Amino acid sequence: MHPPQSSLVPTLLSLSILLTSSLAAPMPVPGEASSPDVTKLFNGLGHIFVLNSTSYASASLADSIGCLSSDGFVTASDCAVFSTVTTYPKTISSKVGGCSFGNQDMPTNDDSRYGGRQHAWSCNEDAKIVPEGERYYTINGFKHPFICNGNLNCYYDIPRAPSRKDGKDKVFVWQFAWGSEQMGITPGHLQVLWVWVPLGEKDGDGSSVKPF
Repeated sequence: MHPPQSSLVPTLLSLSILLTSSLAAPMPVPGEASSPDVTKLFNGLGHIFVLNSTSYASASLADSIGCLSSDGFVTASDCAVFSTVTTYPKTISSKVGGCSFGNQDMPTNDDSRYGGRQHAWSCNEDAKIVPEGERYYTINGFKHPFICNGNLNCYYDIPRAPSRKDGKDKVFVWQFAWGSEQMGITPGHLQVLWVWVPLGEKDGDGSSVKPF
């Protein structure tokens, strides 16, 4: 005999609860009280730390391998102070000038299948070098103010980590380009995130935040 339909309801409810509890937690959405509005942090003056991470969901400042310099390179400790405007569309500037991927004199990422047209980031005294469509932003719902540009381009590509022993060591950084013929990062390269650290932000012990 089959059990009456009414006796199946508690069983189905229990199964539904069990399945629901085993699902991955959803990404935070704008306006959730549990998520800080990081868009308010990406303003004014700050440093840009470089995190060795392939997931903005789990990345933290502990993943930092360096920071961006005033001329646009990744370095171990020569952290520049950058400025950004308070309204969208945002641009990024250092004491050298406007910063972007638009400087045609910078090298391309020829190690990558799709990097042949990707020029390295740089800051130049000619602010007009910032392409019209290149604007920077972060997303409300991120745990930290990770810096994206264009159409959800939130990851970047570096050939290696900067040397911690040589403070003058500089490494190029490109946008992370991928496609059907190369889905992941080029072997030997690092996929990284940029995170905005407001000037004067303190670590847990009260000291200034350092790149690693």
